Amino acid sequence: MSYAIAEGDVGRVYEVMKVMLITFAGSSHSKYTNYLLETICNLEYESGPALCDAILKGMLVNLTGQEGAFSAADFIQEIFNCLLEAIVEKKGLEYGAKFIRNVFS
Repeated sequence: MSYAIAEGDVGRVYEVMKVMLITFAGSSHSKYTNYLLETICNLEYESGPALCDAILKGMLVNLTGQEGAFSAADFIQEIFNCLLEAIVEKKGLEYGAKFIRNVFS
């Protein structure tokens, strides 16, 4: 999975997700099992080819533009959340403050 993500290979990421579903189904991690099963069913049975492709491509992000530098989009979002929390804490503001809404959104 790590190599597929770094290379930006969404097809391989999707195939590994299917294997991970079986792995989690045999463990006590029912939330991961449910998430993966729902995601796979949505992609296989409820999404057209264009939507499926868009969803899979949206799972990976390359902020540098360099080859082999893709990351999972949710991981990047967590990094941005940590940065925003640090800024909010340093400024002594709330998330809904006008400065945060206007400058950072």
